[in-house]
Amino acid sequence: MDNDRVIRLAYSTIDVMDWVNFFEEVKIQDSDYLIRSADDSLLQQVKNELIRRRWSPNCVDDIVSKYNESNWPFGISSKFYDVEKKEYRIKNYICRRIPGFLKGNREEAVLVLAIYNIHMPLSTIFEPGFVMFLKPGGLYYIDHSSYGLDQSLEIVEVLRWDLLIMSPDGSLLEVVDHILRHKRCTRGVADAIIGKYDEKSWPSGIRGTQLQNDQKKARLVDYNCRRVPGILSSNQEEAVIVFSSDNEHMPADMIAKPGFTMIFKQGGLPPIIDDVESD
Repeated sequence: MDNDRVIRLAYSTIDVMDWVNFFEEVKIQDSDYLIRSADDSLLQQVKNELIRRRWSPNCVDDIVSKYNESNWPFGISSKFYDVEKKEYRIKNYICRRIPGFLKGNREEAVLVLAIYNIHMPLSTIFEPGFVMFLKPGGLYYIDHSSYGLDQSLEIVEVLRWDLLIMSPDGSLLEVVDHILRHKRCTRGVADAIIGKYDEKSWPSGIRGTQLQNDQKKARLVDYNCRRVPGILSSNQEEAVIVFSSDNEHMPADMIAKPGFTMIFKQGGLPPIIDDVESD
């Protein structure tokens, strides 16, 4: 038994810090995004990714064994009944995002490591850490800077909000991603913006059935949007980004950091006019 324990602890806190060094720091927007009972296939993808990155198998097992609300730390688990306090604690975690989106519905995963959460109550952390899975749009980056991306895109007025695509095809997102990368947008910022791209992942104030509320629909015209340059497909769709830095005048439940994506059918935005030199 003692020998087994020595083998189990054959990694150190320094090892964990080295392994996670290239994982970006993020925080959770809202506990509503949490997947409280994750599918085993998501767990296996995380295990495979960590092992691929040469994490200690023992460390991986210790972390991924705690991945559902039923086995998270008591202070945020299903056994803890103070909902308001639980929400505050979840939003206060400093997490490390596992790179990329998981196969399926673009879910994301984070590691909540004890070494980066010493500010949290003991009842909310485990050594060395645990996993949380989230629906698309559930994260924001601790460095909220968009690295000048917001200033490099032109502000555009939306002509027809009825042409907003509520659930755009993934191929359109790939084109938006390519355009942002071409403009030297960092991977983290691009993922944060593109991860919030439809009625299921937009800010809570316009998510799901919220846009059936006439008052909310009327406020859409108050958004300051920035046009993503280019046409997304042969159907002439176009995209805009709604940056939080441009929309501090909007209600908190209608913005997300650093921003989110909206895609429109042809005619939703003004035509692109190429500059032509006059003779």
